[in-house]
Amino acid sequence: MVQAPLKDGATIGEQLKYYRRINNFTQGQLALELKTTKDMVISIENKPIGERTFEIFKKAIEYFNIQNEIVIDDEYLLFLLNGGKKLTEIRQKYNLTQKEFNKLVNMNYNFSASIEQERTIMTRNKYNEVTKYISLK
Repeated sequence: MVQAPLKDGATIGEQLKYYRRINNFTQGQLALELKTTKDMVISIENKPIGERTFEIFKKAIEYFNIQNEIVIDDEYLLFLLNGGKKLTEIRQKYNLTQKEFNKLVNMNYNFSASIEQERTIMTRNKYNEVTKYISLK
């Protein structure tokens, strides 16, 4: 089967599906490689990426080594792809301690520390709340 070229404006899921197909993977095969389920791969390809699907999405783009090819126009997902390093970088850019940053954006210290240590990810709701106080770009 010849894969049609990737169309301009393709969703993140459509892009992932494209790279999966040009690498001759079925959804089931990709699921095995990423240690997830076929249903999760289907969800990523067909629905918006959220907190639940983000880690598998990240594994997929790393697996296919397409970090520089995939087009992401969602600021939240771009923030997540940079992980806790981005939060640390932003906090330091504004010369804020974790305690000062947490007070400014109304965030629990343990939560922000676990984000910076990449043990957890910030939810979209929290991201939206934080960006009311400070730019995370």
